[in-house]
Amino acid sequence: MHTTVCGRMAGLFRRRPRHRAGKFKVSLPAERSIDAEVDLALQGASFFLQARLNIHLPGLDRNVSHSLVEAARNICPYSKAIHGNVNVEYNLN
Repeated sequence: MHTTVCGRMAGLFRRRPRHRAGKFKVSLPAERSIDAEVDLALQGASFFLQARLNIHLPGLDRNVSHSLVEAARNICPYSKAIHGNVNVEYNLN
């Protein structure tokens, strides 16, 4: 199930920035990509999930890219659902 959630999050992030890009008056590059990685980790006797979304938005200003990712993260229902329960890193490449 955890890979499904992360895959859906990546899918939403692929679509949501397009929606938000219009508000920022920028066009998203066709070559954009999002790679989702999920770890099942062990700390002591407890298992937990952690994830990374590696986001590639070539040609966009880094500050604009960061703002788009933040906006998408704030409206993503999966991001909201796991907030505080799963550590998620958002890496801009």
